[in-house]
Amino acid sequence: KERMAEELKMCSVQFTNRDAIAVCCAMDASGNLEAVRFLKGGTYYAHRNREILKRIEKSRKLSGNPYNLDANKRYWKRLRCISDDMAHQISRQIVDFCVENEVDVIVLPKYDKQYSKYVMAAVGNWSPLHLNYQIRRKLKYKAWKAGLLLLESSETDINRYCARCGGIIRKTGEQFICENGHRGNRRVNAAVNLGIKTWKSLSKHMSDQTQNVSGKD
Repeated sequence: KERMAEELKMCSVQFTNRDAIAVCCAMDASGNLEAVRFLKGGTYYAHRNREILKRIEKSRKLSGNPYNLDANKRYWKRLRCISDDMAHQISRQIVDFCVENEVDVIVLPKYDKQYSKYVMAAVGNWSPLHLNYQIRRKLKYKAWKAGLLLLESSETDINRYCARCGGIIRKTGEQFICENGHRGNRRVNAAVNLGIKTWKSLSKHMSDQTQNVSGKD
């Protein structure tokens, strides 16, 4: 709350299931976008995982026992190592981006139960989007070490509205167009909306607390 009161910069992050595993947007306290970075590697990550999963499936068929996990220990270990390495890389790049742009607060999207149940189940455990869970865990200590505050904010409706005018948007692949004619990358738009939503929520909370304190006085 103290950092928000000082109007420090924020980095809003969006996770995707495409080549850009994370999209980072540096914003000032007024919601103005100052820098954007697409952290790529999702396509290569998904390809490596698919190749190993194919080997696991082939090994299961040859063994005649699909439930024999011991037969593929080395493959499962390799999958975990690949995921751990990629999560380390992306979390480090997020922190580096924040340091370069003098950001003080990182905000991540908080998914609801329905999103976790249906979307995450659909993309699978070894997808770029599912990697966000490991990235979050590694960001906690890396952000703390770099002096960055890490927050989570609900991602509800951030994909529905234009960050510039609030108009309803229509998706066209990775791009969007809003009812007022604004266009752009929909991941960046969602990240900016998440940042603005977080600023407004915390500003309102601080205002309410100030009023309560004044009332007591």
